[in-house]
Amino acid sequence: MCDWPTVLLQVCSLNTPAPAIRRSSAQGSTVFGTCRLSTGKLASKNPNSVDLLARVPRSEAMNRKADAVFDNEEFEETIAHLDSVEAARVVRKGGKIVELHVLAAPSKSPKQISRDIQSLAMAKYGVNIDRRVISVVQLAAENIKQRTLKRPALMRIREQTDNARTTLTVTLAWQNGEHVGVATGPDAESARLRLVGEATLQAIESIFADMPPLALDAIGTASVGMRTALIGVIVFAGKQGEELVVGSALSTGDHGEAAVKAVLDALNRRLPALSS
Repeated sequence: MCDWPTVLLQVCSLNTPAPAIRRSSAQGSTVFGTCRLSTGKLASKNPNSVDLLARVPRSEAMNRKADAVFDNEEFEETIAHLDSVEAARVVRKGGKIVELHVLAAPSKSPKQISRDIQSLAMAKYGVNIDRRVISVVQLAAENIKQRTLKRPALMRIREQTDNARTTLTVTLAWQNGEHVGVATGPDAESARLRLVGEATLQAIESIFADMPPLALDAIGTASVGMRTALIGVIVFAGKQGEELVVGSALSTGDHGEAAVKAVLDALNRRLPALSS
């Protein structure tokens, strides 16, 4: 008897036909064709042969498909935004997630944190993660190192114009404090985005005193379909010499706010390394 599972295979034929495949319904049965066994010779041109489906576990197929959907850093960052989660590290082997280590506060049970991660992975990436690969370690909130920091976030932008000069002030929130950066330049629309970017870098440098000097290489707008995105390029001296990092953010109408977010996006992944 032939089965109807999930992934399409071609079936090869013998000289002797096998019983016809039928599917039962309330109205009766329907003949789909004749099922033939494989001897190594394709029977796709035989009008009496049919294509069969081979059973492959759906979760396995989804994992294979999802392997290339996201990279580890992106997934780790997304997990770190979950409630109670401070940091995450993904380990893959042959493209498959084999270990997922999570540092969390004790406000949620490890079981609930694991479920949150599984739901996040499925909803955003279509990835089915086996709960057995998730390892959660919980520390008291006061014992979690500040280095597993939440990213600096924009609080406000203020602009003050004095004759032909304008001063942009960017305030970032980080941990329990506010950090301010200021940039002054000509009162010209073409210079505004650069001043916002420079003020953002100054605010970041006030947070991380040991960070190497940063400079705004370029900042500007780009059209993405019907939307406008801000793209920022930051330059700094790294271990291998000059290094460039790029960040982007969609504009919802306020290009200044998107410019700050683009600069933060360029540096967020580098902050732990740059501030060490």
